Amino acid sequence: MARAEGRVCAQQIAPYPPGVPVVAPGERICKKSIAYLDEIGYNTREDIAVVPQSVCVS
Repeated sequence: MARAEGRVCAQQIAPYPPGVPVVAPGERICKKSIAYLDEIGYNTREDIAVVPQSVCVS
């Protein structure tokens, strides 16, 4: 997850509970957000993937 720092988020990151977004789509992922997500135990299953130079569409 540390590789995500400084990259643009493609999907909302909203751990549950409380379900409040920590990072929104289009927002740069900062060190503070990563530290918070690590602190609460988020991404223990590698939910966040760093995909260099890709375009995500739906």
